Amino acid sequence: MDSQRLFRITHYLLNHGKTSASELSRIFEVSVRTIYRDIDALSASGVPVYSAAGRNGGVGILEDHVVERTLLERQEKEDLLVVLKSLEASGNLKLVPVREKLEAVFRQSADDWLEIDWTRWGPADQEELKFETIKKAVRGCEEIEFDYYGSSGTTERRRVRPIKLLFKAYSWYLEAFSIERNDYRVFKLSRMETPSPTGVRFSPLFYPKERLHTCPDNEFFPVSLRFERKAAYRVMDDFSKNDIRWEDGALLVDADIPTGDWILGFLLSYGTAVTVLSPSWLGEMVKNAAIGILGKY
Repeated sequence: MDSQRLFRITHYLLNHGKTSASELSRIFEVSVRTIYRDIDALSASGVPVYSAAGRNGGVGILEDHVVERTLLERQEKEDLLVVLKSLEASGNLKLVPVREKLEAVFRQSADDWLEIDWTRWGPADQEELKFETIKKAVRGCEEIEFDYYGSSGTTERRRVRPIKLLFKAYSWYLEAFSIERNDYRVFKLSRMETPSPTGVRFSPLFYPKERLHTCPDNEFFPVSLRFERKAAYRVMDDFSKNDIRWEDGALLVDADIPTGDWILGFLLSYGTAVTVLSPSWLGEMVKNAAIGILGKY
């Protein structure tokens, strides 16, 4: 007996209501006889499945039924609980009650072999409040306003129509339609301050698919960098493996990176472990910044 098919049949009936055995046979690509055997197995396991004869008959499940714990294997239950526990670690999704209810249903707890913490060091109260405000605006299709710190060092008051929250590259982002730019934009939550709802509602929007995996800053330029071995642990975090190669005990990186003033601080954070090979203007910028820092001491 295919336990996965039993679960899928149960899920289908719960979502679509009464269905003929022939239709289930077509959907799950098995014979009608196999479907009837599956229905018998579900009934024997405690699922209140029923069949009715006649023109308007079919196979269905009694209303208000929830999926029985016997339809999930022990490993599947554990994996589901671990996923919920991992999402709790974001510090922004309130999933503890959901996980505890499932643990009661499964009569099983999530093992402590894995712990994930995506939050920053220090108090997270303000970050949680920010996330909750934005989440409500996304789900309620309500425009919000906030102060945004751009990569150029300026701060602007922005008004957007929030579409979706996105966790990517260790950070939370907001996909939204910018009222000021009259275009779709991605905003990093850590750069947003005092988000507040405006009370203005809008029809649901969808972020353009062709722009889903692009960096918030759309312009890129090529760089060649040389890193000393001692910086390898950071280089592996900051760049794609496809852009890195070893040569004479050092790491050489050839990559396309987004434009913005952030790049100067990023390179300086490597100290003496990085050398800019190209473009030359970027190397000059790093050198002048280092001279300026030296002049302060």
